[in-house]
Amino acid sequence: MQQISLKNHFGESLKGWKNLSGKSSAPAIVIVHGFASSSKSDLLTELGQELAKNGFDAYCLTFSGMDESEGKYRETTLSKQVKELSEIIEFVRSQVKGKLFVFAQSFGTAATIGLNPKVDGIILAGSARDHLNKLKNKFGDQLNVDGESSFIRKKTGEKIEIGPEFWPDLEKYDFVKLVSKIKTPILFVQGEKDSTTEVEQMEFLFNGANEPKEKYIVPGAEHKLEENRQLAFSKIIEWLKKQNNQKS
Repeated sequence: MQQISLKNHFGESLKGWKNLSGKSSAPAIVIVHGFASSSKSDLLTELGQELAKNGFDAYCLTFSGMDESEGKYRETTLSKQVKELSEIIEFVRSQVKGKLFVFAQSFGTAATIGLNPKVDGIILAGSARDHLNKLKNKFGDQLNVDGESSFIRKKTGEKIEIGPEFWPDLEKYDFVKLVSKIKTPILFVQGEKDSTTEVEQMEFLFNGANEPKEKYIVPGAEHKLEENRQLAFSKIIEWLKKQNNQKS
């Protein structure tokens, strides 16, 4: 796993990693993390390792304001992440010769659907129709749509802050309508026991998506595919290999 970085449109350095298969002209996967997360997510680093073992080059960069990436997360909006994702994809496209795919998890699926990237396939894991109310509930009594909203991570005690620009920006996105504009093959992956973005949330998107599309409900798995990651990874890699073998 090698460290990589690029500058976003604000001149902020985005940090992350690449895990290469060692094969020439290998297909590449851009991995997109979720809300207040980073490229160091155990789900994403494990996925990157599995992809490299199976002949895919994996790239994952952290959006501005989190972990080692520059900027302030309280200034983030979905629109800013959509723009950054566009820049990340173009950066990766300049590095590879094979087909290009996107794997997005949780709120990363919002940025991906919002962007509608012109790639060879998209995987949406832990996707939701209603990110707005899901995130408002996450902040609980510390929600302040006119000021600063915050919550404390249970595991680390880290304080996550969001500014008032975040909420009206997110309200502009109708994810069911936006997913209907995507013409790229899509695989929806959802944990059967996902209590963060329930299976029903994904179903709204799946029903609105165009063919070719597939969905896979991971038995017994939670939001980050805990309990059954290897089964999920096997399905993801199987789907990617099938799409990679399709004629362009």
